[in-house]
Amino acid sequence: MTWTKRDCKLGGERFPVPTQGEIEGKLIVLESIAIACLKGAISRRDKAAVERLRTEVGRLVEQRCEPLKLAPDDVLAARQYALEFFDAVVESTLDRQDRS
Repeated sequence: MTWTKRDCKLGGERFPVPTQGEIEGKLIVLESIAIACLKGAISRRDKAAVERLRTEVGRLVEQRCEPLKLAPDDVLAARQYALEFFDAVVESTLDRQDRS
């Protein structure tokens, strides 16, 4: 049987594919960071700042997709998904602030 260096590591380091828990954990971290970053702009109800952040998110997604040489439809879909996620985070943050 062939052994790799990864096989000798302990815990999750030895698995080539991340577990569902690892993926969910990373998503929780990303969502938490997004909410924390938006709170500053939203706390002042600065619509211009939120719109600048939204534009930046769209630009960054396109920029990150470029080296992957994705089809234009896939880049557009990724950008739309990111902006939908961004809008949901903004709405969720506003709802939380209104309840507080």
